[in-house]
Amino acid sequence: MKRHASLCVLFCFTLILVACSSTPPVNGSNTPTVHISTTPTATLMPPKLEVTPNTGLVLDCSKINQKFELYNSGGRDLLWVSQVYSQSGITDKSLLKIKLSPTGGTLVSGGHLVVIAQGTISSSLEPVIISFIYKDSAIHAQGISQSIICK
Repeated sequence: MKRHASLCVLFCFTLILVACSSTPPVNGSNTPTVHISTTPTATLMPPKLEVTPNTGLVLDCSKINQKFELYNSGGRDLLWVSQVYSQSGITDKSLLKIKLSPTGGTLVSGGHLVVIAQGTISSSLEPVIISFIYKDSAIHAQGISQSIICK
């Protein structure tokens, strides 16, 4: 009888040790909890606009000093940015604060994104158009101009 009692005490002691040493399940499993900070650390990036043939790219001109970047990610090589102007005829690039890429917008090998124009629209709330000329990489012919138009 003493042997039975000592085995029972040993069994109960083992159960208590196992229960105390195991971690409680998280969400029904034993996966560790991951704490994610909700404090914003990243800054807002300007809209990334991709060049597509024969399509006007639209920016919201109701936002003062709206920043933007224009990318080329397709199969067309841009030759140059031909003109920057507003609806009233402003063509001063410094007034519109448009900075053209030093690369001239040529698509690098491998089809990587290339910034061809970036800047801030700050002249007015009227439409601002950036047009450029591209060539088709397959036939090496100059294409029609492309525009960014504020809505």
